Amino acid sequence: MATKWGVVSAGKICNDFVVSVKSLGSNEHEFVAVAARNLSSAKLFSAKHCIPKAYGSYEELAQDPEKQ
Repeated sequence: MATKWGVVSAGKICNDFVVSVKSLGSNEHEFVAVAARNLSSAKLFSAKHCIPKAYGSYEELAQDPEKQ
């Protein structure tokens, strides 16, 4: 079963982290959501990395039951 990640922030460091984990080619990790202070930034990040959910607050991500 894959570890389901919720990404907190849509900045460069998180971008590099997502790219690095996805480059492992493993099915042990799955990105399910991203949150940022700005919803449009979260949506751009989610589209770029094929992450299904984008949130405009960190609280919304924290309440998402899909991440582990």
